[in-house]
Amino acid sequence: MRIKISLLLFVCFLSSNFLFAQNPVTDKDENDSTSEATKSFFSATTSFNTNSGFAGRFEKTYNPVIGASASYNFKSGIYFSAETDLTPTQNVLFGGFSLKGGYEFDIIEDLLSADVNYTHFFAENTTKILSEMVGSASGTLSCDLDWFCLEFTPAYNYGNKANDVLLTFEINKTINLFSIDKEPISITHGIRTFAGTQKLLELNVNKRNAKKNIVVTALNAEYAKFNYLNTDLEIPISYTHKAITVELTPTLSLPTNLVQSARFISNPFFVDLSVSIKI
Repeated sequence: MRIKISLLLFVCFLSSNFLFAQNPVTDKDENDSTSEATKSFFSATTSFNTNSGFAGRFEKTYNPVIGASASYNFKSGIYFSAETDLTPTQNVLFGGFSLKGGYEFDIIEDLLSADVNYTHFFAENTTKILSEMVGSASGTLSCDLDWFCLEFTPAYNYGNKANDVLLTFEINKTINLFSIDKEPISITHGIRTFAGTQKLLELNVNKRNAKKNIVVTALNAEYAKFNYLNTDLEIPISYTHKAITVELTPTLSLPTNLVQSARFISNPFFVDLSVSIKI
């Protein structure tokens, strides 16, 4: 049933794109875009998320997160970033820390691009759903077909006791709604799907059970199976004024193959609000 709903939403997404005219691009816009792409830049973001989760897995109790990140992108395409967050409603306030390094490059200019990166996590003592994850190596292949964009991301996530494979597919379309002082307010409607294994999630569940003096049973083979996990429906709304961007992203998740359905929310809805600066 979930798969049928996802396919229906995918068809509706494609159909909706024909209802919007493509925004014209002037020579000035193209020149500005090219100039920006060849510059190194620093960016910083602060955000508030009403409920933290991973690939459709969200706790029964809401877990809001306050996050902060900073990155530096070289004009060569190499970039480095750091991210941390706070979980004000949890027993452990510090939500963890991560360091990331990667390389972005064009395969076919204005059509096909890629991003390869590695992230190292420092969250073992936190209450995050995937606190057992130590590192993640991934790559993203992006295809800009002008009237919509496609992204495919395979990732290898590993911990001290297990590892997972996660595949992410996304299709999105950005539309400029209107402008304020010649600065557009844009909306990006998109669908993101996840498939993979859940062994690191199982370790986290067992660790939490052990803290509650609940007997940890033998490993559940369902977590090791490669399954379709989740579909996210999101509509980010953003406004950029000079170097500052404000973005509001409401998201509805449609998880499937929940091994412990009583533990997680069946259809979690969350909102992310972020403010970033790019210089």
